[in-house]
Amino acid sequence: MGTAALALAMVSMAACGYPRSRPVLTDPRAADVRSVIVRVVDASRHGLATPHQGAIATLARVASGRQFAAVSAVDAFSSAAEAALRTRGIRVEFGDGGTAVLRIEIHEFEVHPDDAAQAVACAFVSATYALAAADGVPLWKVEQHRMPFPFAGPDLTDSELARIADQAVDAGLASLPTSRRHP
Repeated sequence: MGTAALALAMVSMAACGYPRSRPVLTDPRAADVRSVIVRVVDASRHGLATPHQGAIATLARVASGRQFAAVSAVDAFSSAAEAALRTRGIRVEFGDGGTAVLRIEIHEFEVHPDDAAQAVACAFVSATYALAAADGVPLWKVEQHRMPFPFAGPDLTDSELARIADQAVDAGLASLPTSRRHP
């Protein structure tokens, strides 16, 4: 079973490409940040990919007579960042000013569906993660360039978007210095 999983991962990486993520700035004071405001923005020139509402979602919408709001990449990345920060012992604040800010700029969220030329459907994410102190001093910054994330099925779904956002944010925050003193 392990060999099959490894083979699938290798095929996925070959189909999607190789990840590129690099820290640009790391100030040791970033480890002292205990609370942040999360701001996620669409920094693309053409808009970000959105999930395709498949047959089941369409039937549920018609049967209930209600419209379901589409999940956006900005919302998915915001939720993923908040969860990842809490896991790292950093409180997420809401409001304006007075605390550090984690700004995530999504430059690209491109989806390549499964087709004959490509063995695996893949999404590519390019984003910048930047942490600034309450006074605006930059403390930490990472750039992701075309990070590949394979997904199942011919179309991007809400759950796949959430999973990709979780994985992209985890990779982006991997080099964020955190203090072990946080409760």
